[in-house]
Amino acid sequence: MKLTATHNDPQVSGEAIAALTALGFSNIRIEVDGAAKASIQPLRNEEKYDTIVCPGGKQGVEACFFGENKWRWVRADRRKVDSIKYVAIYETVLDAENNNATGGRGAVIAYASVLEALLHDSDSEAGNHAAEGKYCFVLGEIVRLGRPIPANGLSLRNLRYTKLEDLLTTSSLAELFK
Repeated sequence: MKLTATHNDPQVSGEAIAALTALGFSNIRIEVDGAAKASIQPLRNEEKYDTIVCPGGKQGVEACFFGENKWRWVRADRRKVDSIKYVAIYETVLDAENNNATGGRGAVIAYASVLEALLHDSDSEAGNHAAEGKYCFVLGEIVRLGRPIPANGLSLRNLRYTKLEDLLTTSSLAELFK
C-alpha cells in the first residue's frame, strides 16, 4: 500500500512514518515544506559504524559462525556493507516450551573480522529465494569475549549497527542501543 501526505513539522512526520510502518503501510512519503526542511536534523552518520551485531540461535551460531567462519542470510543495507569490518554474534536464549527467542535474553558472545561480503542473488543458488538479496559474511579470526555482553531487557531480533570499540566497552546492549 502506498501513502503520500504533506505536513509542516518534520518531527511529527518522523513519528507518523514510524506509526504507519508499524500498522503495515510501506512506501510512505511525507512531503515537508522548504522552511520546515531546513530545521530537520541530519541523521547520525552511519558510516562511522564498523560492526553489525547479529542475533542467532545456539545451533546456527555453533554450526555456521564457529563451524564455518561465516554468517549467512544477513539483510544488511547495501550502502553500509563496505563500512562493516566486524560481525558480532548475539546468541539468543530460547524458551524451552515454545522454542521462540524471548526478548531481552541472550548475550553477545564473540566477534570476528569480515574478510568478504558476498551478496546472494537469484543466479547463485537456484531455488533458494529465502536468501535472495541477503549477504554472507566470510569471517577471519573469531574472538570469544571473556565476559559476554548481556541484553538487559533489549529485544534484539534483527541486526544493529555500532562501533566495535563501543560494543567492547559497554556493560549491556540496552545501554549501547538506547
